[in-house]
Amino acid sequence: MKHTITGVALALIGALSQANPLPVEIINPGKLENDAALIEQVQGTMAQKYRQQTGPTPPPITVPPTTEMEKLLNRADPTRLANEQTFMPAQPTMNSFSQMLDKAYRPKHDLPMKPGDNMVIPVAGGLMNRIQTNYQVVAVRTHDESSIIEVEDGIIYITINSTQPVGLLMYEEGVPESAINLTLVPQQLKPPVLINAHIDISDDMVAKGAQFQAELEKQRLIDRAAQSERSNPFSNEYTNFIKSAMRGTGLGNIPAGFSLSEDVSGALAKPCAITIHQEVGQRLVGTRSTIDVVLVRNDSLTPYTVREEMCITRDVQAVSILNHALLQPGEMTEVYILRHNQSEMAPKHKVRPRLTDIAGG
Repeated sequence: MKHTITGVALALIGALSQANPLPVEIINPGKLENDAALIEQVQGTMAQKYRQQTGPTPPPITVPPTTEMEKLLNRADPTRLANEQTFMPAQPTMNSFSQMLDKAYRPKHDLPMKPGDNMVIPVAGGLMNRIQTNYQVVAVRTHDESSIIEVEDGIIYITINSTQPVGLLMYEEGVPESAINLTLVPQQLKPPVLINAHIDISDDMVAKGAQFQAELEKQRLIDRAAQSERSNPFSNEYTNFIKSAMRGTGLGNIPAGFSLSEDVSGALAKPCAITIHQEVGQRLVGTRSTIDVVLVRNDSLTPYTVREEMCITRDVQAVSILNHALLQPGEMTEVYILRHNQSEMAPKHKVRPRLTDIAGG
């Protein structure tokens, strides 16, 4: 089989035919010469147009050493300087950022801010800085664990113990929508910084913060009273309550806050560690405590002394004895035992009948 070759493809086919010889027949050699001349003419024309558009090829530019570059930057040659900057664009560095912070450092800052604002402030590293806000009680949130932060009402005292920036999210306690953010960048060998941040918070935010603090204070009072009663049995309020309850019972009355019940099924049968006769005849039931009224009779042949500690157990708050503790044979008295509440009775009487009168009569 023969292949017919025409046009400018002859050169390529010729190169291929050297590696893989094929039977080739050249038809019209005059056309081949004309095509080669046409190709050379077209290539020359394109090269000439490219040179006209781009100009002569610039010589390569080499970057001089640092000292030479400094000399060039100091020269008043804007053309050469612009040329050098074209190949060496200026980039921000940590050193330049530190210089900028150093210039921005001031020992005092007055900052008018709005909720949502975020500011970067250089402060003293390793020393206590103060941030004064117009929050009633400022709440602080931060990612930093090495800094020492103290809060007093609307003032923040912070000591940064690292070289890393510290972000502080601050807001009126109970009003998270009033938050601002300060990024504190520690600077070494600088005096402490005093920051006065005045946040433009709305009247609604102020009212919401005041209401939150009022509710907190109310809860604190409740918790403090409960804790005082549990941990300090000798507080004035607690002691006065015991005195009033015991005195009223000893006088034959029903103390305020108590009701008389003759159902003593919930009381201990023998509440006191004594060897003479005893029985619980009445109960005074209150909202917090219960008073067991115990009739004690000396049924021995010798005098017997009843002491308060003989009737004290784990749940007993106080013990009192009517008139005297030394009982002669056949003599009776009442013992009053104040216990923590086991309220289950409803009031039935206004006056408490004395057990000694019932037993004697």
